[in-house]
Amino acid sequence: MIKKLIAAILLFLFIAVNATAAGSDASKQIKRLDIADQIKKSEYLVGEELDLSDFYLTVTYDDGQTENVPITADMISGYDPGSLGAQVITVNYKNRATSFSVKVVTEYSSADTERETLDFDTTPETRPEDEAEGKPSKAIMIAAVTVCAAAAALCIAAIIIKHEKGEYK
Repeated sequence: MIKKLIAAILLFLFIAVNATAAGSDASKQIKRLDIADQIKKSEYLVGEELDLSDFYLTVTYDDGQTENVPITADMISGYDPGSLGAQVITVNYKNRATSFSVKVVTEYSSADTERETLDFDTTPETRPEDEAEGKPSKAIMIAAVTVCAAAAALCIAAIIIKHEKGEYK
């Protein structure tokens, strides 16, 4: 009887911890965002929309895996096709952001002229020190789930014991 109870508790704990570990893949955190390739077009005529064709964001996760995500218009902010000059374009993805610059002109410059660009930090929102703020570590989350699973296993064990003694039918 006790051996079956212990086996049931251990099995339940094993399943709970493995389910938590498997679920942690779905909740992996973004470590860094980068523009995948060089920007193909950095100058736009007044009124011209951004060319997002073949434009990707490289997402690096905390486990080291990377993924290329197509950049879409709904991810972009900061571009005003009617405003002349250099502009910082922000790409937002899952509460993270990175940026690049373009220039809106009245006519394209010749290849011999120097293009005006903005110098800025492209990943201020993805600094490692910002990642840990207010987020529990995986070890703490696994420990919390394990404690909850143990408590549930003890409740199940109590029900089994009461049932075998005839107290609970």
